[in-house]
Amino acid sequence: MSDLSHLHARRPLWLSALGTPWLRRAAVLVLLAAIWELAAIIQNNPIMLPRFSAVVVTLW
Repeated sequence: MSDLSHLHARRPLWLSALGTPWLRRAAVLVLLAAIWELAAIIQNNPIMLPRFSAVVVTLW
């Protein structure tokens, strides 16, 4: 039987990076923050749905 281990393709860097739990969680949080910010901009009512950036500034 011949050795075919050299034929396996390497995983792309972004796929390897998303395999780490902390980076995957950070990516999900960034995506949720972007959706929140976009929804607040579209709604344009800061009392009902404040912008994410305004909440971060207030809490920081």
